[in-house]
Amino acid sequence: MPVNCTQCGAPLEKGARFCTGCGAPVAVKAPRPETKPEMDLSEFFDEPTAAAPAEPRRKAPAQTAARRPARETEARPRKNDRVLNIALLVLGVLAVAVLTFVVILLFAGGNKNSGGEPQGSTVVVPSSEPVVAPSGQPVIVPPGTVQPTTPIVVVTPSPVPTAAPTPTPTPTPTPTPAPDYLLPESNSRYLTESDLSGLTHEQLCFARNEIFARHGRIFKTPEIAAYFNSKTWYHGTISAENFSESVFNTYERTNIGFIRDYENKHYGGSYY
Repeated sequence: MPVNCTQCGAPLEKGARFCTGCGAPVAVKAPRPETKPEMDLSEFFDEPTAAAPAEPRRKAPAQTAARRPARETEARPRKNDRVLNIALLVLGVLAVAVLTFVVILLFAGGNKNSGGEPQGSTVVVPSSEPVVAPSGQPVIVPPGTVQPTTPIVVVTPSPVPTAAPTPTPTPTPTPTPAPDYLLPESNSRYLTESDLSGLTHEQLCFARNEIFARHGRIFKTPEIAAYFNSKTWYHGTISAENFSESVFNTYERTNIGFIRDYENKHYGGSYY
């Protein structure tokens, strides 16, 4: 079968590597390897018989820990070893804490002893020098006594603290009883109906005249005069004719009218 060039379509000669028309290289197809005929080996084997029914595939038993590969068992740490490691770590931390606490106690005790005894002072004096106590008095050594080569320790007693003076108790003043006014604030604030609602008709009369009695007015009505003469705070010095209402302040003047109006409204007038 003739072969043509794939570029220009010119016929190619058999075995040509380049096209004579356009000079394009000719693609050479690799030869297909020859397939060898399969060998008939049926003569060496018996005739195939009917296929026997396949046995059901058994499920492999679960692999126990004893039959596991040694490599898998060694790679996974045992639970007992992990618990043992945690216990050793906790014991090590506790041992370090106890040792630190003991060292702190020893260091604190050494500083306390080196800072001086609280009960007195200790002085170490070599035997070659005269022994003098811190108070300035020399220590007498009997004649003929061989002074020891070791230092002499002189202990001076600590001063005895003096008792603090006991403070003299201050007498508590006895409170003076407040005057027994019916309306103690009638001269310092405006009264309301709640201040008068708890008083009787007679007490309302005394409460209104109480404002006059504070300024020393003398009353002509025997019942009113007897009531205020029984009070320790009352001192009648001004007669009714000479008494002037100019001594009242704004609260007193307003409260006198307020009590009078309350008497008229609820009782129709004054009691006396």
